Amino acid sequence: MIGSLISSIAQAADNDFGLTALTNYHANKKAINAAQQNINRVRQQGENIKKYIDDYYANNVVSKSTSEDDVKNYVSALKDYDPNEFVYDVDKFSFTDENGNEKTADDYYDENASKILGNAMAKVLSGATGGGLGRSLGTAKDVTQAVIDKDESLRNSAQAAYNAERQQAYNEWNAYTTQKQNQLNQLANATGQKIQNLGNIAALYQQNKQNEFEDTLNAQIFNDASLNSAYGAMANAGTADAGFFSFLL
Repeated sequence: MIGSLISSIAQAADNDFGLTALTNYHANKKAINAAQQNINRVRQQGENIKKYIDDYYANNVVSKSTSEDDVKNYVSALKDYDPNEFVYDVDKFSFTDENGNEKTADDYYDENASKILGNAMAKVLSGATGGGLGRSLGTAKDVTQAVIDKDESLRNSAQAAYNAERQQAYNEWNAYTTQKQNQLNQLANATGQKIQNLGNIAALYQQNKQNEFEDTLNAQIFNDASLNSAYGAMANAGTADAGFFSFLL
């Protein structure tokens, strides 16, 4: 059988068809080898690109400077943030004495008022006596009016003293509460800036991971397309009629 096969090959090579078939055989073999080499090259390129992407994203500045913990810290800071912590819980203003009783203008009424009113009365009576009026009705009216006028003056002074001291107390209370709120405002700003910074770092980490995913995916898609093209070229390689020699491919 082997002898017959060799004889057939020899006969085929002796005619034009056999020579063409043999030529096609060598061309097909060369094309198939080239197609296979192209497939191997595309595969290797895909592996090289994947390794390059992995190495880059494992060693770039963002990867070395950030981690998943940065995202966790940012989320934790957002959850823990309470704006009420930065509002000063101020007590309502009150103007009280040492016993906690609300002050009034009466508290500033001159403690020597009785003596002062008595002096005013005595002054009127002294003038009336000197003028020979004695205890006349006119004198009584004058005394009464003098006492009323002096009492009004004392009460006006008491009201003014009360107003001045109350305003001073309010100014001090307002300055204190404003200072405390300003301190909390500064703390709130610092806390907000810290959270923003954590967010920026977390965003860098997430963007870096997103870029790595997209680059890896795009490289895989490109390599898959290249492989499909290479396999298509392989399917179409070596299709020339090699006649009897085809079984050797």
